[in-house]
Amino acid sequence: METLEQALQPQLKKVTGLLFDISKQAKFFEEGAGLAVKDKLQGNVIEINSMDDLKELGIAAYSGDTEKDLLFGIPYYHINHFFSIQGDNGRLFIMFANCGADWNAIDQMQHAAHGMINQLGVWTEQSFGSKLTLKQKHIVLIWLQIYNQKPLLWRTRTLLYQSC
Repeated sequence: METLEQALQPQLKKVTGLLFDISKQAKFFEEGAGLAVKDKLQGNVIEINSMDDLKELGIAAYSGDTEKDLLFGIPYYHINHFFSIQGDNGRLFIMFANCGADWNAIDQMQHAAHGMINQLGVWTEQSFGSKLTLKQKHIVLIWLQIYNQKPLLWRTRTLLYQSC
């Protein structure tokens, strides 16, 4: 008999999070393309189910116009790459958050996705090097376990989002 985890596993593999850490972008939501999308993106977790969703959000490919290009088209590039691999049957939750002081945005994303995110990508300009705190080392360890799809994926994911 199939367990609930086994039955849901194919569906859960398609739930991904993509966090854009804007901590090094001091005026991200105050000027340029960030200001134009502030009401839609600031503090929000957005579910994207296809590339068609991006136009409404103001996320576009790089054009060379810094007033219109959100982070030089980096978000568009990564989201496009996700859907080129995943196809139109994936679920992607994105968030733009300042993670300079903490990584609470991960909790917020997981909450918005009802605990179903099992792959998490992070774009950041932070330099970690040897400055990782114990909490950040724990997050990296859990991400590696999720990436390698260890057998304790569900318990690991729960641990990650409860301990951060």
